[in-house]
Amino acid sequence: MPLAFVQSHGVYWISDLVLLAAVLWLFPSWMKVRREARLSLAAVSRLTWQDTLTALPNRQQYMERLDQEIRTARHADSSVALLLLDIDRFKLFNDSLGHDVGDQLLQEVAHRLKTCVRPQDLVARIGGDEFAVTLTGSSVEASRKVAMRVLELMKLPVALDGQEFRVTVSIGIALFPQDGEHSKSIMRSADLAMYKAKEMGKDRFSFYVPESASSLDERLFIENSLQRGLARGEFRVFYQPQIDIADGSILGMEALVRWQHPERGLLSPTQFIGVAEDTGLIVPLGQYVLRTACQQNAAWQRAGIGPFRVAVNLSLLQFRQHDLVEMIESILQETGLAPESLELEITESMAMLNLHYIMEKLLALKELGVHISIDDFGTGYSSLGYLKRFPVDTLKIDQSFVRDITHDVDGAAIVTAVIAIARSLGIDVVAEGVELREQLDFLQRNACSKVQGYFFSPPVPPEDLTTLLPGLRETAVAAMGARPYREGWLT
Repeated sequence: MPLAFVQSHGVYWISDLVLLAAVLWLFPSWMKVRREARLSLAAVSRLTWQDTLTALPNRQQYMERLDQEIRTARHADSSVALLLLDIDRFKLFNDSLGHDVGDQLLQEVAHRLKTCVRPQDLVARIGGDEFAVTLTGSSVEASRKVAMRVLELMKLPVALDGQEFRVTVSIGIALFPQDGEHSKSIMRSADLAMYKAKEMGKDRFSFYVPESASSLDERLFIENSLQRGLARGEFRVFYQPQIDIADGSILGMEALVRWQHPERGLLSPTQFIGVAEDTGLIVPLGQYVLRTACQQNAAWQRAGIGPFRVAVNLSLLQFRQHDLVEMIESILQETGLAPESLELEITESMAMLNLHYIMEKLLALKELGVHISIDDFGTGYSSLGYLKRFPVDTLKIDQSFVRDITHDVDGAAIVTAVIAIARSLGIDVVAEGVELREQLDFLQRNACSKVQGYFFSPPVPPEDLTTLLPGLRETAVAAMGARPYREGWLT
């Protein structure tokens, strides 16, 4: 065999060995790269389709699966229900307690939602604090039951960062095919219904109705006008008297804000307070009401009218301000009003959100010398054990209970029980919304402390109230059927 041939083929053989060795040496690295690439693709896929915080489907996956459900329902002549949920006041949790606590809350809501639906139903997180639920083949009644179950489950206390909170959600419900033919139209209908639920007071559900679209337009109009209204001084404070049920004397006033809108005329709080809370404008608006009420009460007292206490509502956002106590003290000093002439009202649901924080703030306010009342009592979920610990001077019975006391046995029983509990704890009781003689008689028989409502006077501007007071005093005394025993003004 020629030497050249052997040398030539020997080189090829050695080259093949070198190539094989290189492949064997590089193969594990190549396999590792492929494995990491597959894992990266899987991670990208998860990011594309899944919410990393709650492990629920995200908006993109949800919309695609909703499209599939609608196509299936269209062919089967069936229905699909969409529940859109938003956590009430979630921004407040994030801003005051931190994003870590907010994340824990989102995870807990996701967990509770999954326990409310069937395995074939879909739960997704589609935005910051928004969740969506698809109920396959669901009727109006079935979706109503699920919504009620969700609301009840969400109200259970939740432990976050070593503290106990109570959380509520607002739910909008839309159904295919009656509320939209496609996923985007169904989602818009559910969104409009959810805003309606928020306007109605939150912690409730609302079905889509065609009027919801005009309701959203109205909300946007109010939202755009609020900032201008505050800057232009369009808001006014009205006052509604509170009457001593024992002798008819006028013990105080509740300050209630109204909006003198340049186009719409005088607007009631129900038309703008919800939007003010959602936009955060309730903070400057609430501060304006507080300052105005203190100025007015101080002016009345200098004029020899009174003395009585003026009650001012505090919103949850105001109550969360770190400098709330200092702000109130500053306004009292600025207006020259004594602290005992001011009563601050918080709602029952506010009081139960974060018990430790609320207790701390209430004690600081009591130390300042102001009075504290819990408004809308009976509509929330308070524990009587917590009630006796709160430094509370007054309970205000919600007008929804007062309205029914003459014809609803359960409503009458609730009012009677609240009065008895308050008296046993040494707390005054104010019944709101008294409009009828029969309601007043019931409250008198059950030893309610104070009443307010249209039976005596609607909320009126301060200039009208000054001239109204003498006649109101006589009317109240006559209505109570008692002679006044207190000495002082207007007696």
